[in-house]
Amino acid sequence: MQHIAIQHRVLLCRTGSAQCINSATSSSCFDDREGHQGAATQGVNSTPESNFQQTHYLRTITPLAPEALAAFPTGRLNSNRSNPYTAAGGYGRLGSGLESFHSCSGGLNAKLDPNTPNDPNFNAITGGDVTAAQTLFDNIKKYAFGGETESSAVPAPPCIPQGGFSSLGQIPEVTDYWHVYSRNP
Repeated sequence: MQHIAIQHRVLLCRTGSAQCINSATSSSCFDDREGHQGAATQGVNSTPESNFQQTHYLRTITPLAPEALAAFPTGRLNSNRSNPYTAAGGYGRLGSGLESFHSCSGGLNAKLDPNTPNDPNFNAITGGDVTAAQTLFDNIKKYAFGGETESSAVPAPPCIPQGGFSSLGQIPEVTDYWHVYSRNP
């Protein structure tokens, strides 16, 4: 995290907002309560794309869930609990349920059609092998949908709305995500 924070500091200084970073670094947003975040950027690989020079890459975890299988442009699924603006220390609540950025009421319900393995467009993925298409479908159902055929039945943690963030800088406000403003001169 420190490596990334240094890059942000340089960027903010170039845009004339150096005062903000001083506030931000004293804020808990750059703390390391969620684990050793610096390790996430320490993976190194040499590939033809980098002329075999050692290049750092970002280590991430992508959960396999219904959202990973398709785009839902009109909203989130009712099982979704993602939070792009997790408050500092938020992962400390992992055992009791993470706070969510959005309201979990309503939401979309994705359904798996049991006849999908017989669909020529789907079984084309397996070269037309319907048996292999059935195995693929069964694995999608097992691993992405938790053995269910609808996202509304997928096990999901409780929905706990996250409180607001207090802004930093000259405009005091509480919003759903952190706003950083320059300080008064």
